[in-house]
Amino acid sequence: MDNIEVQVGQQVLFLWSGDQPSETMKDTVNTLLQMVGETGRVQVEHVDRLSISSHKDSTFDLAISGFLTPHKINHSTGLLGEVCRILKPRGSLYIQEIATETSDDTSLQSKDKLASLLKLSGFVEVSKPSLVSTSETASNIYRVHGKKPNYEIGSSSQLKLSFAHNEPDPEVAKVWSLSANDLLDENVELIDDDTLLDEEDLKKPDPSSLKGLDNLFPMSSSEPVIPWF
Repeated sequence: MDNIEVQVGQQVLFLWSGDQPSETMKDTVNTLLQMVGETGRVQVEHVDRLSISSHKDSTFDLAISGFLTPHKINHSTGLLGEVCRILKPRGSLYIQEIATETSDDTSLQSKDKLASLLKLSGFVEVSKPSLVSTSETASNIYRVHGKKPNYEIGSSSQLKLSFAHNEPDPEVAKVWSLSANDLLDENVELIDDDTLLDEEDLKKPDPSSLKGLDNLFPMSSSEPVIPWF
């Protein structure tokens, strides 16, 4: 139970796996009982029976899983999600599992995948995997810690929205407003159409300047010629 925060009066869930309890588990549970004191409680559950144990939401302050040898617990999102449900808001979870340094070995989860599973199951403040013990193979035992968010699953909160009427900036409102005087004919400056064209625009084109268009639009002599003007 090194580096695990256990306080007096806490409700602790201890998960184990295997065929039968070992002497090591009895010693570990006794240690936890001494740490939580008479006002606390330690609930021992087999991982395969956790989903049918009918624990209520937000029951435990702390959950510990995979701390006994042999380390056979596979922490899936289903298992972690159930633990998250029965933990109290801000409750802590500590897990240990055999994992690999990288994801090359497909038979085991990598240490980074182990941390990702906690996040996918709803935990926050997930720690980086820490090495607990090593072996001669590429597989080692890693520990990951996470917390349940500070709210209950399925909870809701009313949003505080302000619908107070705010007066617009007078300068901004002035730009986007029109008064009745702005619409009077004598106040509206109209542009004369005749002033849009000057004398050069009114001149007819020189026919010699249009000869180059014969190559672009060839016509037979039998076709009528449509005058330009």
